[in-house]
Parts: sequence; structure tokens; C-alpha cells
Amino acid sequence: MIISQIFAFIGAIITGIQALLILLQGNGICLNEGCEIVDNLTLVDPLYFNSAGCLFFLVALFSLQRARHGSEGWRGFASLILLAALGAEAVLFCFQYFVVDTFCSYCLIILALVVLTNFFVGIKQIFRGLVIFLAVTIAFASLNFSKGAGSGTLDSGVMARVLNNESEPQLSLFFSSSCKHCENILSLIENELTCSINFNPIDRIDNFSFPGIVVSKEYKPDHNIRLLQHLGLQEVPVLIATEANTQTVISGEQGIVAYLQSRCISDQISTKAPESIGQTELGTSPVIPADDGCSVIEDCDDQSSTETSNIGQSPANVE
Repeated sequence: MIISQIFAFIGAIITGIQALLILLQGNGICLNEGCEIVDNLTLVDPLYFNSAGCLFFLVALFSLQRARHGSEGWRGFASLILLAALGAEAVLFCFQYFVVDTFCSYCLIILALVVLTNFFVGIKQIFRGLVIFLAVTIAFASLNFSKGAGSGTLDSGVMARVLNNESEPQLSLFFSSSCKHCENILSLIENELTCSINFNPIDRIDNFSFPGIVVSKEYKPDHNIRLLQHLGLQEVPVLIATEANTQTVISGEQGIVAYLQSRCISDQISTKAPESIGQTELGTSPVIPADDGCSVIEDCDDQSSTETSNIGQSPANVE
């Protein structure tokens, strides 16, 4: 049981330092970009998460210390809170695996500490913890999270909109403030757009300037990330065009430019439909030309895009 105390002590130190860094700097330490994605998809502030984690590890450490001296009451209490923590960590792990489709390295470290603290308590604790973890995993695996990718998610992620001709396709543009390809599209449509368009950024933008926009008071960029995840898309820009009860998903700068030029740019509209190379069904990943998009997780490199004739356009029905 002394080894469990060591891991509980390490957990208290790590979560305490993380909470302090968030309090002082606004950001903690993480080894990959998955932490920011997961933080944006949770309702609880990371500061409270880590503070609660630090308190848990301290209580667990004290309980295990008392249990080592022969107190059955404290042994039972330590076992209970450690199993509860393992259940909570199982939920967070499954959320990352089944819903977000990316992992937070810091979260995995805390998960490992909770697992190891439980492991060295004893055989019974290992068996109980395994049952709880498997139960949570099976429950998550049996759920269909794609049902949440509907129009409500689109609306809740709208930062601003431009209202034009309602008879034209209604557009939703998913973009990033650090993406060069997204900037090119915004420049293209700045003065010549005839279609109505919603702007759905995947990051927080404080100052957004565009002619004729109506700004939404509140928007949730994490909802836009979640929708792209449901569609199997890992890069922006992405354009969802709604017309005659049909929604078409177009990925990559070249595909979006071709669509806009054929349908929504006043001096370039033609009767010829845009090319639709790389069409896919909803839930699969369209082929996006090389250097034609930016990762949803990482900032886009400042490199000029490579010209190519492939257009990543994919018609799909979004429920």
C-alpha cells in the first residue's frame, strides 16, 4: 500500500502544479494539442478540474496512510474514493476515444496515476477497478454520438452571419484564424458574395471584420470542432452548402473556391456545376489536395499551397 501512497503523492504534486500554472499563466503544461481540444469540449474550467484532482489525491494519500496503520474504516473509504476516481477517469478516457477522437497527454498521465494507485491497493481493488473500467467502456461503445451533428450544432457554433439572397444556397464556413487557406477564401468572398453565409470558426476570435455581418452574442467553437469530427474531417476550411433540403460538404480551399465561383460570386457565376472529384458519403473523410487545408488540431504552416486539379467536394445529408 505504500506504493499507492507514492503515486497519490505524485498525483497531488502534478495536479497542484498544473492548477497553479493555470491560475498564474492561464495555461497548464501538456505535451500535445489534444489538451486544448479536450478543454474546449468540457463545461468545467480546467482550474477547477485540477484543483479537485489535487484535493482528491491528498485525501487519498491521507486515507491510505491511515489504512496502513490498521484502520479498516479508512481502508474502506480509500478503496471507495479510488474506485470513484477510476470510474471518472474511465469516462474521460472514453470521451476522448469515442467522441473527441484525440487524446490529451496530461489526462493520460493522471489516468495512469489513478490506475497505479488502485493497482497497488490489492487484488480485490484491481478486480473491482477492472469491472468499473470495462463497464464504462462498453457503455460508451454502445452509444451513437453522430446523432448530435445536426443543425442545432451548426447554429450554436455561428460567430457571425451575412444575409443575402435567400434563393441562393445557404452556406456555413468552418475556418481557423491561423489558416492561410481560410484567409484566401475570406478574401475571395469579402465583396462579391451573393449567398447567405454563416461563419463557424474552430477557435475563439475576438475581432472579426467582414462587410455586412451580423455578430452572434455567444458562439461555441468547440461545437464546430465536434461537428467536423462527426463528419470525419480533420482539416479546415470546410463549407456546408444547404439548398433544397440537401446539404453538401466541400473540403479544402480549391474545392470551396470552385463551388463559390460557380454559385455565389456575382461576377463569376456560371451555369456549369463545379467539379466534384473525391465525392464521399457522410462519415468518411474526403480526399483533400495536398497543402489545401489546415489541421483542426494544429496551426497551419505558413507555406504556399500547391496547385492541383483535385477538388475535395463531398455531397452528404446532414441530419
